[in-house]
Amino acid sequence: MMLMLIGFATEALAQRWVMVSFSMPNQLLVETLKDCARFKIPAVINGLYHNSMPQTMEKMGALSVEIPELQMQIDPTVFDKFHIQQVPAVVETQGKCFDVIYGNIPLKTALEKITQFGECQIPKGTQ
Repeated sequence: MMLMLIGFATEALAQRWVMVSFSMPNQLLVETLKDCARFKIPAVINGLYHNSMPQTMEKMGALSVEIPELQMQIDPTVFDKFHIQQVPAVVETQGKCFDVIYGNIPLKTALEKITQFGECQIPKGTQ
């Protein structure tokens, strides 16, 4: 398991995202997306499944049936904004500051690590 925490300053876009890819092993992708739904954190994908919009929509539709509360979007600009080069990655922003944690760890643990070791301080009660 690789675990890396990075903090940078940028404009605030939102509070939290989980960056994923259809190239992740299916079990890891599904478990990560279930965590996203449980914590109500949007999952962001960098590009299309097999470079095909119809296949991407089919894949996203199947995942949303399996995980009804899933919030998922395709947005390569978020990957660029936070310099995401590998997945899964959890991003948390506060003002112009953001923290990123990489690795195959439960989302709850990633959020705890960001809170404990991150460079951005999220005010209590907004987590």
